[in-house]
Amino acid sequence: MVNLRVLKLIEIFVKLGWIAHLLGCGFFYMHILADEDEPTWVSEYDGGSALQGGLGKQYLYSLYWSLTTMSTVGYGDITPVNDRERYFATMALVVGALSFAFINGNVVGLLSSLDNQSRLVEGKMESVK
Repeated sequence: MVNLRVLKLIEIFVKLGWIAHLLGCGFFYMHILADEDEPTWVSEYDGGSALQGGLGKQYLYSLYWSLTTMSTVGYGDITPVNDRERYFATMALVVGALSFAFINGNVVGLLSSLDNQSRLVEGKMESVK
């Protein structure tokens, strides 16, 4: 039998992954929307290695950026270069912070309910003795 709380945790982390995926793809899309001669994070990061890299490398960089932005760690190695990217990054930071707050609240709630349930079981065991 699968514990419903474990399924809820899995659901929460799948949602987090989905949001990170969407934000990463959106950030890469800002590069696609740029004019031919306009600098973007893709052309500026690591000497433009994402331009020469395949789709997998571009996705990895984008997902890395979205997760560091969402977690508010923001290492600063991948940064927005033009205004379009800055607007998107600002929106992504707000969405990411709200997502992490939601996830933290749910995880704490699930863990505290596990603690309450274990106390109930212990109480029942004591009453049986």
